[in-house]
Amino acid sequence: MTIATALTACGQLDSRRHAFPDSVYDPAPTPAATGIAADSGPADASPRPSQSGAVDPGEPYADLSAAELLDRSETASHALRTVRMVADLTADDGRTMRIDLVIDLEEEAYTGTVTVGGVNVEVRLRGADAWLRGGKAYWQGTGAPADVARRLADKYVHFPETHQRYEFFADLLSVGDPTFATGEFSRPRRLPVRDHDGETVIPVEARSGAAVITILLSVDRGLVPVSVADDEGTGFEYSEHDRPVTVARPPAAQVVSADELSGDVDLPGV
Repeated sequence: MTIATALTACGQLDSRRHAFPDSVYDPAPTPAATGIAADSGPADASPRPSQSGAVDPGEPYADLSAAELLDRSETASHALRTVRMVADLTADDGRTMRIDLVIDLEEEAYTGTVTVGGVNVEVRLRGADAWLRGGKAYWQGTGAPADVARRLADKYVHFPETHQRYEFFADLLSVGDPTFATGEFSRPRRLPVRDHDGETVIPVEARSGAAVITILLSVDRGLVPVSVADDEGTGFEYSEHDRPVTVARPPAAQVVSADELSGDVDLPGV
């Protein structure tokens, strides 16, 4: 089973559609700021009811409705330079996948791993170049002959931007961006402030079709999303905001061209 097959089975990557199909991903223009400071809103703002009803005036951002919280979160997400994203996905047949990426949002680059069915592969994207590095077990799982699996084991397979499978790596970048978590959902409502892994967050609950989505927004980090999950086994966690990220090119001696292998193996995305 290739990674892309699992992604399709999980319903996550389909022409860069949002993981939650009924939501709309329409990011606002990137602000000029390069960071976001916590902002509790105007000191003299008078609290007003949100979609969920009256908000305790003592809560952070008490003057913002659920929709306004999501708008503010999207703006904060656009100002981030780097982030770590971990996604846990579950297919209808019970298969699970984990994506774990550290992402340079300004450079549109990332490095990390994708794990499907217990098989782990390394993925990298830097500009017009992408790489995938899998062990022998991964390549055997794609249907590669034994000698090809041995040759590819622990090599970096290079996908240039012109390769038809490069979009697979671009899609990973798309879902790794925190603005992916702040699409427009129907009937958003804010819930009481709570703790999430030692961090104070404001939950916003919304709908995407029949699914219930819960987005957790960080109070201390300007409402950037720290988690988004539905009630059907899909979850994204965002952390390590604005920490340094280095995405290096693999050593040339360890790189094999994807174009050279297209006739030998079932490449990711096929």
